[in-house]
Amino acid sequence: MRSSRRPFLLLETLIALAMIGICSGFFLATPTKIYHKHLEDLQSIELARASKNIFIQIQHSLKQNHPWDTLKKDSTNIFSLNDFSIHCGSLIQNTYKVGYKLWVKKEKEGDDGSIYKLIECRIYFASESGFTSWEKTFSKKNQPLYFSYKIFISFSPKIKAIL
Repeated sequence: MRSSRRPFLLLETLIALAMIGICSGFFLATPTKIYHKHLEDLQSIELARASKNIFIQIQHSLKQNHPWDTLKKDSTNIFSLNDFSIHCGSLIQNTYKVGYKLWVKKEKEGDDGSIYKLIECRIYFASESGFTSWEKTFSKKNQPLYFSYKIFISFSPKIKAIL
């Protein structure tokens, strides 16, 4: 009686292994997707942190030597900066081209002749792979990642002394 049952034991074992293999595919796919999503989130957090530091540098240099009168409402010039690299061990190693664009968002004249401007500074991060120029980067379906900041400036008119 035992000898007639043995061939089914091998078949049952193969079926059980196949079922375990199929089920494990579903159980392993979800943690893998979550892991990749966490890596993308970590990368975007690092870029957000870097954009704040880059904005502080831009703001500092603009306050010292930028002719604010030349800014327009529809500026399309992107000023390139140094490349930025993210290295988190062997998990993430990416390099980005960095650029920024400035334009006047709103402008208002005060009662005393002062001019108030709200300027938007957009910092762009484009993946270095396949990057040729900023114009071609914006023409593709893959738009670069950007972070937006506002700068408020005011100008006072020069007071002429009346003698």
